[in-house]
Amino acid sequence: MTHNERMKYLVDKLNEYRHLYYNCNDPVVSDEVYDRMYDELKALEKETDIVYSNSPTSTVGWKPVSELKQIHHPIPLLSLDKQKNIDEIIKFIKKADSSLMYKLDGLTVRLDYENGELVAAGTRGDGEVGEDITHNIPAFLNVPLKISHKDRLSVSGEAFIFRDKFDEMNKLLPDEKKYKGPRNLAAGTVRAFEPRLCRERGVNFYAFNVLEGFEGITSKLERLDMLEELGFSVCRRMMLKKDIDAKQLEDLFDEMKAEAERAKFPIDGMVIQYDDVAFSKSLGHTGHHYRDGYAYKYEDDLYETTLREIIWNTSRSGMLAPVAVFDAVEIEGSITHATLHNVTYIKQLQLNIGDRILISKRNMIIPAVEGNLDMHTGTISFPEYCPSCGAKTQIRITVDSDGKKTERLYCTNKNCGSAELKQLIHYADKDSMDIEGLSEGTLGKLKNAGFLSDIADLYNLSEHHDEIVKMDGFGEQSYQKMIDSIEKSR
Repeated sequence: MTHNERMKYLVDKLNEYRHLYYNCNDPVVSDEVYDRMYDELKALEKETDIVYSNSPTSTVGWKPVSELKQIHHPIPLLSLDKQKNIDEIIKFIKKADSSLMYKLDGLTVRLDYENGELVAAGTRGDGEVGEDITHNIPAFLNVPLKISHKDRLSVSGEAFIFRDKFDEMNKLLPDEKKYKGPRNLAAGTVRAFEPRLCRERGVNFYAFNVLEGFEGITSKLERLDMLEELGFSVCRRMMLKKDIDAKQLEDLFDEMKAEAERAKFPIDGMVIQYDDVAFSKSLGHTGHHYRDGYAYKYEDDLYETTLREIIWNTSRSGMLAPVAVFDAVEIEGSITHATLHNVTYIKQLQLNIGDRILISKRNMIIPAVEGNLDMHTGTISFPEYCPSCGAKTQIRITVDSDGKKTERLYCTNKNCGSAELKQLIHYADKDSMDIEGLSEGTLGKLKNAGFLSDIADLYNLSEHHDEIVKMDGFGEQSYQKMIDSIEKSR
């Protein structure tokens, strides 16, 4: 047993004994045994220069806050592209040495250390700006507050709650207050103002990447090994050989998934990444994800809500794009709108106003209507006239190369092209209000998402903050720049 393993064992045992003694009036060891174990732990902490957040020797207090301040990420905390095609993943692996790792289902968190001490912690947020949760870290169960590494170190990982702990807490709640899954409970707890909730609900942190530090080590897996030596819990991982085939990879997925279920880890997929740090950096990233890996996700979580309205927006091509408006659901922020794509999609779901529908955030990015719990109550009628110019509409059918037919609704006025959009473009133009950040493309995206129908809606865009910052091409900074420019135009 290593020093770190011995320390974790002593911390767990001493906390168990303290609980039985103070809370259950049931001492199971003598004071002499307890003191000897306590002294051994203190000696090991001094020798290794590691102190865990749940160590009984720690005197760090839990100080609540009244608000969460912003924290900026010098290195963007982006996600990975999603991939469910095994053959594509095999092609990816053949290019360079790769690793396979659990995709833990919690909240991504960054921890910063200076001179061996934790100095800051933040959530991922939009990748560039997150929320400062430094006050909550001492209440996590397994974070080293002190480490022997004295140079700057920045670590990213997942804050989560084990499934058995989640089930234990959730079954005590009434049906209307139950959480959908461990991720929802963890996300709310990690961002709570009161740190004691993190301890009571058993929040853990498992590292999966070194953002800054260990520059002399070129392998990501070796960097994670170094983190383990410093006392961090690290995500389950293994090296993948380039010659692995699809069947072997699927077997590995099944094997690791079964391991996670036995150990009660909340996972929603696997992560495949290139191992070489320099090679990964050379691949760069998009505004949303890094190009050095894939997330193989099992499925997206579904949330029940009620359909209240369908808005039809006329695009520049004359097609009427349907947008569902529903009671707000919380999926990494509040969501009230989702595209319905086309007429065929609405018919397949048999949507009617007032139906109970299922919403997901596909790949945790794009809101989508996934199902209808009240099918067969009838399908809504489609608008006979264009909401933009008043001309008649017609359904047009296209057939793809596989023979699949898709129905879409169009305005019959060839000169329409959405008069509303043209009006918005003219209003924001340099020769008019000169609103920076409102290009024709941006206005089109906002309109098709259901956020804009006239000029007045420009001044209410802040109501849709959570949804807009997650849209392609947006982020917290670009969103704020746009809002500031709109406000200036008042």
